Parts: sequence; structure tokens; C-alpha cells
Amino acid sequence: MIKRRVLALLLVAVFTATGCASRRATIERGAYLDWGDCYRLSNGTVELVVAPAVGRVMRYGFVGGENQLWTNPGRSTAATEAAALKWSNHGGDKVWPWPQEWKQEFGRDWPPPAALESTAHAVRVVDQSTLQLTSPPFGAHGMRVTRRIHLADAGSRVTIESRLAAERPVPGEWAAWTVSAVPPPDAVLARLRPGGTWQLMYAAPWRVEAAATNLLTLVPPPDKSAKVGLDADVLAAQRGRVLFVQQLARVARPPSTEVAQVFSSPPATPAGPADAYYELELTAPRGNLGPAQTSQMTVHWTLHRLGDPPSAAEVVGRLAR
Repeated sequence: MIKRRVLALLLVAVFTATGCASRRATIERGAYLDWGDCYRLSNGTVELVVAPAVGRVMRYGFVGGENQLWTNPGRSTAATEAAALKWSNHGGDKVWPWPQEWKQEFGRDWPPPAALESTAHAVRVVDQSTLQLTSPPFGAHGMRVTRRIHLADAGSRVTIESRLAAERPVPGEWAAWTVSAVPPPDAVLARLRPGGTWQLMYAAPWRVEAAATNLLTLVPPPDKSAKVGLDADVLAAQRGRVLFVQQLARVARPPSTEVAQVFSSPPATPAGPADAYYELELTAPRGNLGPAQTSQMTVHWTLHRLGDPPSAAEVVGRLAR
């Protein structure tokens, strides 16, 4: 009798463990859009698609739902250094070196280094919920970007650790800089750090309005590219009934309006971009780079389902301190 009871308990334990495992995050390989060897991370609630060929996350959304990252409909996967002046803006989420004062290091102010935009990154499966991407070296001092992308076993939380390093000491101070392209949202919001401020970074002015204590709504000009900088630790884009939130992990750093940035590119014109999009951008603190000195940052992503129709009060409630 005791043996049967023990056996029954063991079977329940095995069934429970198997059930839990089936709900854990998993990684699969396959094609996505133009890229043949991609990695899909999913936990049954949300999914990410990572494209090592261009070193970025190309999809983040609820399973079966819309992609919350923008993908350029005119993208090209055949960009090379020789053709780099015709920048292939794939979209998705990536890392660049900050500040955007690249000429001395890369020989030009624009476009970005081809090693980040159009050269395959090395990929390593760390475990069933974590990938690591590593760029080839770029620039005069052998900079390199490494990203560790982790999907939680349940819910929508994604944690992305980004690191900028260099093979040789680099003049000046640099930082890792995450850039997430998103489709034009219904609303963009930023949560300021205590005492934080904002400033126009270039081009036409944004309209910045207080939504709650430390919480701002950002409205760009309708027909010109523009950028605003904020001393903020949270950026959010609301589109329909989905709120996409990016939160910078807390680190001690002085006040600065370059901590968070939002860029807007207007709808297509005959001489303009292929499509309209925004960028949610976050930076690590600037510092020296070299073999023993790196710039690191951690950003958490979450998705939130909103009511039908969504209300401004509901969005503010998700983000207010």
C-alpha cells in the first residue's frame, strides 16, 4: 500500500514537472522574412525573433499578434561596405556606439558601421531561454558589441544585456546605445527620473506635455524628422490595445538628457524614408573603453494588453511611479 502511494506521488511529481517544462521558454531555428537562419524565442505568451545576419531582434509581440517592432518594407539584406552610403535600415532593435560622433573612429559620421548593420553576428544558445549575439570588431580600435537576450518563462518580460567593448583603448568616452524601431504609435510616453528634465536634440520641436507626476507624453511634428532627449528611465509606445514598455535598469549616474531619446521619421515622401517609424533609444553612462573597460546596460521589455477601447488613464496607470 505504501509502495503504491509512493509510486502515485512520484507519477504526480513527474507529470507536474513535465507540465511546467512545457510552459517554459523555448528556442527554435528557422526562416523569418528575408533571413534564413533566425532564432525564435517563445514562452507561449510572447515571442521574439532574432536575426544574427543583421545582429538584431526583428520581432517582439504576443504570439499570433502584431509585431511591436518596425520592419522596413524596403529593407535589403545585401548591403555591403561599398554600398553602405545607401544605408539599409532593416528596423528592429539593435545597438550602436554613443555618442553619434563617429568620424574619427569609423571614418564617417554616417551611415553606421557595416559590421553592425550588414555583417553577421556570432550567436550562442546559452540555455533554452537565452541567446547571446556578438558582433565582429569594427572601428579603428576594434569595438565590439555583445548582447544577451533572455525571455522569461512566463509573461512578457524580456531582459536584454548589452555590452560595448574594444580591443584597444579608445579616445574619448563612449557608451552602449540601444535603438528600437517601432511602428508609428498612438501615443509615446516617457517617465522621468527624479528631478529629470528634457530637451530638443535637433530638428523640429516636439510637443511635450505632463501626463502625471514624472510622466510625459511626447508628440512629434507631423512632417519633419525630430528627436527629443530625456533624463528618463522608462519609454513606452502605445499602439491600439498594446502598450510596449522599455525600462532601463537602475544605475547610479548623474542627471543627463541623453539617458533616453525618442526619434521620429515622418511618413514616406518621394525623397524620404520608405515608411514612417519611431525609435525608442536608451544609453548607458559614458566612460572609457579598452580591453579592461566596457560600457554595459540592461533594459527590460514588457507588453501590456489594454482595455477596449484603451484609455489614457489606463496607460498612465501602467507607467506612473
